[in-house]
Amino acid sequence: MCKQIFGSKHTFRGCRYYHTKLERQVEILLEKQRLSKTTLMRDDSCRPKTFTVAVEKDTGQFSPLCSYVRQSDRVTDCIIVQAALATSAAPWAFNPASIKSKIGSKIDLIDGGVGHNNPANDAIIEAKELWPDNNLGVIVSIGNRFCRTQSISPI
Repeated sequence: MCKQIFGSKHTFRGCRYYHTKLERQVEILLEKQRLSKTTLMRDDSCRPKTFTVAVEKDTGQFSPLCSYVRQSDRVTDCIIVQAALATSAAPWAFNPASIKSKIGSKIDLIDGGVGHNNPANDAIIEAKELWPDNNLGVIVSIGNRFCRTQSISPI
């Protein structure tokens, strides 16, 4: 998938990539799951509840794109493809994703890593709002960097 989106060279210095290539790859992944490319991110039957972090380009305001209803949501009818484009829109790589707000105006969203590089704290806040009487179990935060494998010696 990386080659289809970025090409054979993975140099990220000053490059901008075509969001249409990323969009097509996300659509292919949805097709493999037998989902339409117009499948909404919001799905109250979805388990577990999920969100991805984006920020508004002009204000830097936190704008999670969720599979569930949030009272403070500015974006409501975002499709999965739009959420993927928004959360991938690192300014050095892709253009912002324009998504319609609750009131009908367009909001330009960029990668949440711009202001929320490690969204673990955001996940904790969300979990406390969703389940105020429960303890947090597990946070899964998937990075986007290549890392060396490190061996850990047994204690």
